[in-house]
Amino acid sequence: MLEVRTYSYAELSEMMGTRDPQGICNRLKRWGVVFTKSGRKPDITFQITEITDPFKVFCILDLGCPAQTDFNKMANVFYCILNDEQFRELPDERLELLFARQGQPVSRQTISNYFAYLEKNNLINRTGGDCKYYFAREATLREASQEEYKQAWHEYWQARHEGHTSRTAIAAMCARHGGVALRFARKQPVAVLNAFYLDTYDMLNDMICQRVQAEANSN
Repeated sequence: MLEVRTYSYAELSEMMGTRDPQGICNRLKRWGVVFTKSGRKPDITFQITEITDPFKVFCILDLGCPAQTDFNKMANVFYCILNDEQFRELPDERLELLFARQGQPVSRQTISNYFAYLEKNNLINRTGGDCKYYFAREATLREASQEEYKQAWHEYWQARHEGHTSRTAIAAMCARHGGVALRFARKQPVAVLNAFYLDTYDMLNDMICQRVQAEANSN
């Protein structure tokens, strides 16, 4: 994580993946990092005096996010992931609807990508543990039990075995389960926070709150 301190050229070169001193300077400027540079290569030093958007810099350097990311959207989603257990249990389709209703549209693909950055860095786990079961059709979702979920698949494949087309089997599923399209039936892994990163969660929350406050002050 980039900090307010003095860095050697070698440190920032490794951190940013470039050997070009000017490239390092350009990135720091684009990311809103205030610094002074002194010396000549390879003895250049960079004195970081202020990081105006620590959340953005953390996401780029520590989570591997592209610099073109919409960090306002990411901050909103991350805040909900870190602080709302029920949010972490909902499928991406439902989360997309929630943000749309709040006037902050975020696509389900983008939400999934945000979860993936946290999972890739071991900050959450979505591969194991309990699952929530849902049936979905277009923008409508209905939570279901594991038994109903399995029964729906059983009925579908039974119908196909009896010679029905996929469309007919889906129509039967819709009628039997309240208009739910079978091809959207899914089980949603629940995102679980990693207990080893509690300090990181606190730090992320602080950075997100700082960013939200800065945005509010600028409006």
